[in-house]
Amino acid sequence: MLIAHRLLTKKEERTLSRKGAPGRKSLVEHNLRLVAYLSKPFQHRGISPDDLFQEGSLGLMRAARTFDPKRGRFTTYATWWVRQYMQLAVKRHQRHQDFEQLEDAPDRSHPSPPEGLAEALDDALNVLPKRTRSILKARYLLPNKTKSPHDPTLKSVGRQFHLSRERIRQIEQESFAKLSHNPALQEYATP
Repeated sequence: MLIAHRLLTKKEERTLSRKGAPGRKSLVEHNLRLVAYLSKPFQHRGISPDDLFQEGSLGLMRAARTFDPKRGRFTTYATWWVRQYMQLAVKRHQRHQDFEQLEDAPDRSHPSPPEGLAEALDDALNVLPKRTRSILKARYLLPNKTKSPHDPTLKSVGRQFHLSRERIRQIEQESFAKLSHNPALQEYATP
């Protein structure tokens, strides 16, 4: 609940601004109604009124710390800071919600493979030498490999198998050439 403080005169604002921390605290306390008033346009934007008030209060405290009484009234100066903090809070909240929606959305960048492709790929890979299969699996994170937050590079796979990245690239090209002629994979090839 807000304590009803009377509005300060310009002279009282100037006096309080010169009293350090206790004066700034009093400036903030006397202007909490301003925060409540300025929060109204930001309501119904997905953020709770309490959170808006808290963010606005942080803006009010910032204004109290940086206020220069020679430049005008505190309320005029504080209004800008209060609105800034509330706008940033609303933007953060919206960004957070957008991020959650993206996380919940199905991943369309990696669509599910057609039915039977995984088995056909396993069968096709079995015609390759074991070391070549391991290299391809490491490079393309095929099943039974460690999960990595980044796609393995030619260099990182080369280090893993004690080969140059050029040799890894050559092995890939040779393997793809062999796999492209495999009849089990032909039906999954895109035209």
